[in-house]
Amino acid sequence: MEQTNPGLAPTPMGVQSRPPRAYSPGQIGGATLLGSPVAGCILLASNYSLFGSPERRTPTLAWGVVATIMLFILSLFVAKEDSSIIQILPALIILQIANWLQGPRFKAFIESGGSKHSHWRVAGIGLLCLAVVGAVYFVVILSLPAFA
Repeated sequence: MEQTNPGLAPTPMGVQSRPPRAYSPGQIGGATLLGSPVAGCILLASNYSLFGSPERRTPTLAWGVVATIMLFILSLFVAKEDSSIIQILPALIILQIANWLQGPRFKAFIESGGSKHSHWRVAGIGLLCLAVVGAVYFVVILSLPAFA
């Protein structure tokens, strides 16, 4: 008799795969706090694919890049004492946007038996984005004559 794992959904070929997972609005905000708006928008875009709106992926990713660039430029002109608001405010804004755009859909997804991604995965994506954005920031700062 073939044994099946109840945590995995069978596929047509008899191979089992994991059920779909989505990112919660809180996870999206947390990724933004760790890794910039790009990280949060990567998770938003992933949810759009899962929720049947793949056409929204590219604009979402583009807004993440634009928001990160704007924060980068803003950070050049803000005093160190005031820089914590630049770190916290984007996460709060994207958390609200995620709740507004995907909150009801995420809730329905969970109620229908879906699950959310691991917080470790969210942290990893956030930290990876932090490393990439930090490296770009470092290279740009060193290339500017006023900061070199």
